[in-house]
Amino acid sequence: AVRIQVRYSELRIEISDNGCGFAPQKVSRGLGLHDMRERVERLGGQLEIVSKPGAETRIGAALPLDVS
Repeated sequence: AVRIQVRYSELRIEISDNGCGFAPQKVSRGLGLHDMRERVERLGGQLEIVSKPGAETRIGAALPLDVS
């Protein structure tokens, strides 16, 4: 599932699945999560990864919008 929201001066994107999950702290660079975090932070945002083996995975990004 993908959810995109604009609230005030922030863009929020959340991607979730009901797959088998993983342990985020044990992920190698191969899944691209490091690159995703780097790109979001470069834009002034934050990335949150919530997952554990045997459960769903949720990746959320919050990015500031320039509303001037």
